[in-house]
Amino acid sequence: MPVNTPVLFPKPDDPTTALMHATFMQFLSPKFGLLAGKIFTVDAGAGEFAGNYRTQFLNTGLVVPMSLALVPISAFGGGIVALPWEGVTLSALVLDPSGTPTNNDLSEAFQDGVMVLGSGQATIKPFGLIGHQSLGYMWSNKERLSLIQD
Repeated sequence: MPVNTPVLFPKPDDPTTALMHATFMQFLSPKFGLLAGKIFTVDAGAGEFAGNYRTQFLNTGLVVPMSLALVPISAFGGGIVALPWEGVTLSALVLDPSGTPTNNDLSEAFQDGVMVLGSGQATIKPFGLIGHQSLGYMWSNKERLSLIQD
């Protein structure tokens, strides 16, 4: 894992520029909203302790769980956000599983499948200290290299 997360963006060891994040969001009620655009997924899991690589820890292992290594850094997609009660956030996203920060061609999105991400986050305050409990899932139908061995 890289010890410096920003070196991954927009491409590892490639000094270039790219559109990383441009989304449109509309809340249809105070508790329900829709979003669409190019989504920078690294910012999606920012937490209180180590989730913001810009102001906290740079190490990639502290910024994103390595179980999300198959999720693209930046991809076209859309989703829903629900805020059923204070301190709880629920979301579901559909992303292009092959999205990259340097590809801005919308006609190439979703050509080899889809990726669905879902998450729920609840704020907790044990002993007056803020914390979060999160649960997430990922599913994709994109064909990938099989790691099955006999």
